[in-house]
Amino acid sequence: MSSLSALSSPPFVVIEGVINVRTIGGYKADASYIVNPKLVFRSGEVNGITETGKEQLLALGIRRIFDMRTNYEINMYKTASGGIPDVDFIHVPVGKEEAWDPEKRLKHYEENELEAFVKDAEETLQTAAPALEAIFRPFSREARGAMPISLHRTGLVAALILMLLGVDDADITKDYALTTVGLEPARGKAHPPNAEHPSVSG
Repeated sequence: MSSLSALSSPPFVVIEGVINVRTIGGYKADASYIVNPKLVFRSGEVNGITETGKEQLLALGIRRIFDMRTNYEINMYKTASGGIPDVDFIHVPVGKEEAWDPEKRLKHYEENELEAFVKDAEETLQTAAPALEAIFRPFSREARGAMPISLHRTGLVAALILMLLGVDDADITKDYALTTVGLEPARGKAHPPNAEHPSVSG
């Protein structure tokens, strides 16, 4: 299956104007249940969403979007999210503001990709506590019937959710790697939407 055809198949979801949209559900968590595929979705920036895309997003039941980008990123690219009726946008920045300068990040990855990736992951986790509290609170409060939510800066957060649910490490790794496929439509653009890192982002 080609990358482009894969984008129209699960776990990917089509929302016009938004790239790398997919559910983080559908994985086996233990012998008795499967993670709900209609509860949490991950994506790139939604500021480019079309009117059709808004209808598709609402049809999924998404009424809450967590944007984990820093103010630095939003201001630099002038990509503030919002403007979708009946959807709450919750800004919970993750990461140090200065760490998201694209030129500095690219240089770091060119010098040592593995070291840069590990540093990014560490800094994300070190600054993510307030964001994680905001994201996980709906799960504890609404439990069964919680309304679907959508996440930005999603790689590590999605992995944490799946880990807490008991999903196998191999499936978590596979889910993380799917971002390479999800970002294919943005390849070659000067500013790939929500490109957290040159090769793997969410």
